[in-house]
Order: sequence, then C-alpha cells, then structure tokens
Amino acid sequence: MSATEDQADVSNVLAADLPVAVSSLTDIKNVVTQANQMVENILSRMRNNEFQTKEGMSFLDVKNNLILSYLINLGFCALRKVSGESIQGEKCIERLVETRTILERMRPVEHKLKYQIEKYLKLAASEKYDESDPLQFRANPNNLMGNDESESDEDAKEKKKAGIYVPPKIMPMSYDGESAQERASKSVEKAKRLALSASAIQNLKEEYMDAPVEINELSANGYKANAARERQERQEYEETYFTRLPTTKEDRHRMRQKYSSKSFDNELVGAGSSRADTSGKRKGDKGDKGKKKGFKRRRKF
Repeated sequence: MSATEDQADVSNVLAADLPVAVSSLTDIKNVVTQANQMVENILSRMRNNEFQTKEGMSFLDVKNNLILSYLINLGFCALRKVSGESIQGEKCIERLVETRTILERMRPVEHKLKYQIEKYLKLAASEKYDESDPLQFRANPNNLMGNDESESDEDAKEKKKAGIYVPPKIMPMSYDGESAQERASKSVEKAKRLALSASAIQNLKEEYMDAPVEINELSANGYKANAARERQERQEYEETYFTRLPTTKEDRHRMRQKYSSKSFDNELVGAGSSRADTSGKRKGDKGDKGKKKGFKRRRKF
C-alpha cells in the first residue's frame, strides 16, 4: 500500500469523525457554560451567607471534596487526551482510581445515614425546629404503608426508575420432582436388594464364594440358627438332668412357624416380605386359637 493510499484513508476517517467531534465539543461547551453559571450563583449566595454550612455533616463534606477532586483529575486527563498527549504513567490515573474506590466504600455508610439526612433536610425546609418537642422523632405512618396488590405494572416500573424498592412477586411453580420412570427404577432397585437378601441367594453365596459366613438374626438363616441353638441347649439340659422341660402352646406354635413350608417359600421373595407374612400368620393363628377355646368350653358344658 502506497503513501497516497494511506493519506486517503486518514482523510476519509477524519471526514467521517469530524462532524461527530464538532457536535460533541459544542455540547461540552454548552454544559461547561451552564456549570460555570451554576457555580458562580452558588458562590455568590455563599458570600451573602444564604447557605449555613458551618454546622453541616462532616460525612457530606468529605464526599463533596472527593467528588470535586475526582472531577479535577478527570478534567486533567481529558485535557491531556484532547491535546494529543499520552496519559500513561500519569499520577492523575492513580488519584482517579483511589478516589473512585473511596466513594464506592462510602455508599453503605451513606445508605445507613439516609434517614438522618432526610430528617435534617425536612427540618431545614420547614424552618421549624424545637429541641424540646417530643414528637420530632415520631414515626412516619406513610413509611409503614405497604404496596397495594392491585398496583399496575406501569406504576411498578416508575417506582423502579425512581429508586423505590419493589418487592418481587412470588409466582406459584410446579414441583419438578421424581418422574414415574425414576420411581419405577427405584422400586426395581429396591426389589433387587430384597432378592439379594433372601436366604436362598445367601446359601448360594456361602457355597460358591470364599467370603466369611455372616449370620444376621433378622434374616431367615438367622432364625434357623437361633432355633437350632435353642433346641440343642434344651436337649443338653434334659439329658444332663434326666427331666423333660414343659412346652407351652406358644413355643410349639413358634417352632411350627419357623419350620413350615410357607416360610421356606417366602425366603425366595426376601426378608421384608417374609416378616410381613409371618406377622399376618400370627394374627390369624391367634384368632383360630380363640375359636378353639370357645369350642372346647361348649363341649364341657
């Protein structure tokens, strides 16, 4: 690319940016003129003692000084850039960052002092202040009123623009919990766990695996082991003392229940279902025993 083409490109860029730059400079000039007039007006009123700044809040004084320092440094940086000079390594950049950080740190403190500042502004506007008035710190009922539920969306948007807090509306939402497929998969996993805990599967594991034998008292094998141990202890006692131990109906019923074919069939289903069937069988047997007792009584009479 030749030098002539470079100059043509630069001239095209300048021709495109020149109207925008001129309009921006015109706006800046108008704003600066208005700001100068406002500052001169404030200074003249302060010279005439129209503003009472002696007993003001020190927090606001510090904030005003920081904002003034920020604007001065910002104007200096803008002047360097407009003049075509570099701002790299300038101290004004560090001062801008430091001032901006301090102002951001002051926001929570200003939020806490907002009520007190508004109170002072209202007192200054009304020009009526009595230190002995006990109602000067009373609550404002207007601040305690809640928002109307029938408020339109436009009013809510206006409040958001004005900086007024608008509580979020809680909408009812459907519960996205477990689906039918997830519940079915969980039930299948539960059935697998019950099947693995069955005594028949446990016997196969003990036969073909080298793992140590584990006896759980709540399983079917645990019931059989306990019954065999009780029977062995009973037999040893009778042989040692040459006597027969009495057997009650409940003991006979429990022994029949442990060695019945129905309980062996339930072992294939699982320990939980086996215990459920056992409890149901006990209830039914109790009812049968009551009927038999009544029948025997009728025969005696």
